[in-house]
Amino acid sequence: MIRKTLLFGFAKKIYKSLKALIWGKEKPFQGCVSESWELLEAYSNQQNIDFQSFEEIKELSLPAPVCLAGKAIEAIQPFRSATKSVLLRFAGKGAYFAHGHLIDAQDRVIYHPDMRFAQLPIRLQVRPRKVRLLKGTIAYLSNTAAAHYGHWLRLTLPMLRLYEQQARLDTIDYFYVGDVEITPFMRESFELLGIPTEKIVNFPCTSHEILMASNRWTLQNGYRYLDSGSYDFVRGRVGKAVEGYLPACKDCYPRLAYIARGKVSWRKVINETEVIELLEKYGIEYRAMDSLSMLEQMRIFQQAEVIIAPHGAALTNLFFAKPHTKVLEILPETYHDHTTYHIAAYSHCNYHYMRAKVQPNQAQTAPEYQDMWIDVAVLEDCLQKLIPK
Repeated sequence: MIRKTLLFGFAKKIYKSLKALIWGKEKPFQGCVSESWELLEAYSNQQNIDFQSFEEIKELSLPAPVCLAGKAIEAIQPFRSATKSVLLRFAGKGAYFAHGHLIDAQDRVIYHPDMRFAQLPIRLQVRPRKVRLLKGTIAYLSNTAAAHYGHWLRLTLPMLRLYEQQARLDTIDYFYVGDVEITPFMRESFELLGIPTEKIVNFPCTSHEILMASNRWTLQNGYRYLDSGSYDFVRGRVGKAVEGYLPACKDCYPRLAYIARGKVSWRKVINETEVIELLEKYGIEYRAMDSLSMLEQMRIFQQAEVIIAPHGAALTNLFFAKPHTKVLEILPETYHDHTTYHIAAYSHCNYHYMRAKVQPNQAQTAPEYQDMWIDVAVLEDCLQKLIPK
């Protein structure tokens, strides 16, 4: 037994030595150069990197939100469109993509401005052992949760607008989406935009020319709100394209829809059966988006006149809702999120929200992950205000 243990230890040491010899020592990343707009601009000047910036400010006339039950959320209020955008162009600088980020030749991270290195998951990663060299131009199209449907529509796709304006999409050979599985909605988005899906890459890579676009929304009352240019691009380019794919028949999609959370492990509605029974009395149909294509999700939101849903990524489909659609979002009483209101307001929906109770045993759980218990009496009161019989 002792002999086997010694042999195992010896073999382990040999393996570690060979690993170090073949692949070299694993290298951690050396901080982030984009923790503020000013730092990123100074870094670009020092490194002689092409730095193009743009600023857009628009005063808007948007429908005001209505809190139907529970404490109002300060961030859910009318806003203006205010953003600064940047396009970085690295030519022959030794930069590469990995772990959903852009990395320079000194292993320093370049990400969306105002994100601290301590907040980024890449701080726990190491330099990839292999970075593939591709011929042509590669553009960044990722974030720390690139495979998240809501992030894809709201944060990622708008980068294509900047590339289209400044570099033309057809001159870009590849789009790096992060070291993630390429999802069906990524492929569908590219098809709707007329971009060959072969241009999607999801592995560490580099090239002689690398592009990175980023939007930085201006703080308003301590919060950041989606800009109108990003909204217009997603609704105008992606939403318009769907019209040629699915029939707009009234019988195919519900007029009144409850959009469930589906197969998730957090922010569940624990008394959903009771909730659905109440909604059915009002003619509201249950829908879950788990097995639906992006096109089918978009069409449901295009056709609905009333949408009721707990807070989740599916509500990002409000990009494609028609004006005056009535929306009731259900949020945990401890969670202050305003992203759904952004999109609903731009689509000129009549946005309402209510707060649901959180279970006492989840006091130590982060607010965005807490499960909800919906008081059906309160919900019915909201329904009577929303769709009176």
